Amino acid sequence: MKKALTIEELKERIGKPVFVVATTEDFKYGTAWHILSKITAFKLDNESDGHVEFTDCKCIKFEHIQFYKFFDEEVTALELKEILDVEEKEKKKTGYERVGKRKFYYAINSLKEVDNQFDMWLLHKNGVDKFAKAIKKRFFTSFDISPYNRFFLIECDKNTSMSELKTIVIRISEKYSKLSQRAKPKFCPYFCFLGIEECQLIELKKSLANDSVLFSDGYDFKGADFNPSSIVKEPSKDHLTKLRIIGSIDLLNDVYALSQSTIEIYQFYKNQPLYNNDSYYHVKIPFENITDIAQMI
Repeated sequence: MKKALTIEELKERIGKPVFVVATTEDFKYGTAWHILSKITAFKLDNESDGHVEFTDCKCIKFEHIQFYKFFDEEVTALELKEILDVEEKEKKKTGYERVGKRKFYYAINSLKEVDNQFDMWLLHKNGVDKFAKAIKKRFFTSFDISPYNRFFLIECDKNTSMSELKTIVIRISEKYSKLSQRAKPKFCPYFCFLGIEECQLIELKKSLANDSVLFSDGYDFKGADFNPSSIVKEPSKDHLTKLRIIGSIDLLNDVYALSQSTIEIYQFYKNQPLYNNDSYYHVKIPFENITDIAQMI
């Protein structure tokens, strides 16, 4: 009978194709071949946490990992049932939960080399509409918005429409903010625009201000140095900040250092990621046109 590997064994196999099998109906969308990209583990409130990430942007958090199995070849429903039955018997025999928060089991294939552009290939293969729908389902459909510090990094160039970018920024802000009088804590997302020109950024800020969208950029007065303590301030009744704009990728670490909540990074890129950070939950999503992002959120 096929057997799975432990998390430590899986770490040695990063970059290989994995057949992902969901063990419950709620997670059936995960049953398919995926190329393992990385495993990120970290401490959250003194508990082990993290996620398993694949190159096609699929990501499984540790809290859901017990609903999946990984194999080096496709398994039938009958084979999966046999595997689960054996595990259930083992649990009853020992009284120990083998598939739990602190121990995970995997098996993977080592026959193929990693395609570093697999995610871009998937985008072109499936088309924008299908790809955007899949991304939205996986990352942006939760109705329970936790008070995390979410950083949205969006690649721009000289041809990026600031009007379209503003529409996306406001949409993300509305979805990932809680600013009502009763909300505790109040929170809103961060944005960093990779590759944007200074004149474009000024145009975007002016447009937001003209629409009475209150934002913070970490500069307390004209000529001031960037103040990370200013940009991380919680929105208040008297200063209801709806979004935060970080002007440079070089300033991100200063903001991370003052974060009092879980950090999540969502990077939207055109050809290849422009920023890497494995210290936090980090999703990298390709796009072709800036308007594609609106379909994903």
